[in-house]
Amino acid sequence: VYTAARQLFARSSDPGKLIGREEERNELASFMKKCIDTTSGGCTYVSGPPGTGKSALVHEITSELPENKTVRKAYVNCMSAKTSKDIYSELLQSLTNGCTVREGNEMKMLQSMFIPRKSCSTLFVVTLDEIDHILTLDLEFMYKLFEWSLEKSSRLVLIGIANALDLTDRFLPRLKARNLRPHLLPFLPYSATQIKSVISMRLKSLLPADCTAPDYVPFLHPAAIDLCARKVSSQTGDLRKAFDICRRAIELIE
Repeated sequence: VYTAARQLFARSSDPGKLIGREEERNELASFMKKCIDTTSGGCTYVSGPPGTGKSALVHEITSELPENKTVRKAYVNCMSAKTSKDIYSELLQSLTNGCTVREGNEMKMLQSMFIPRKSCSTLFVVTLDEIDHILTLDLEFMYKLFEWSLEKSSRLVLIGIANALDLTDRFLPRLKARNLRPHLLPFLPYSATQIKSVISMRLKSLLPADCTAPDYVPFLHPAAIDLCARKVSSQTGDLRKAFDICRRAIELIE
């Protein structure tokens, strides 16, 4: 049981349904629904400090989309790319089922998919995590992605995730000049109440289904959880930090 409790707070554990991000979930879900219903492209930029649930929420919503002939999905963590070529090769690999493209033609191929000349019912949902890393690799490629997603005939739904709140204003002034504005979705640091709620819900998930005291929180005293939540929210609001504290506390108990 200690192993199961520790696993709840491990960095690699499945985040499950995020708690305390209902507004952000509704906003992102309605953006995705609008793009799919109208079969049109769009762009949303998700920003906020580390450990605020950005990637987990985007993954949760995009994984609910059915992947079929009309919706194709791709996810790339840009930090793993050494050059911009790595990114568009990975995109082509995911979106064309491994179809080989002649070297040097990758950008043209992507453009023809995202902005088709003939009418096309396929929508490409592309998530780029740590998108600000592309700035150090190829700013022009980043411009292209944002511009393609915001064109009228676009079939690219681009979701960019990064920590910087003002990335689109600071580094992409050309978008502003052309009046192409991505939808912005900022994530604020977790509050003490939200952190406390997340930790309590995780620990309660260890209780058996036939438990007679469903409000009981195993392992950690509610006052200890409250103290941990207040400390972390006053410093960074990084949920991962609170998880690390809980995991170490459970190790000490054991």
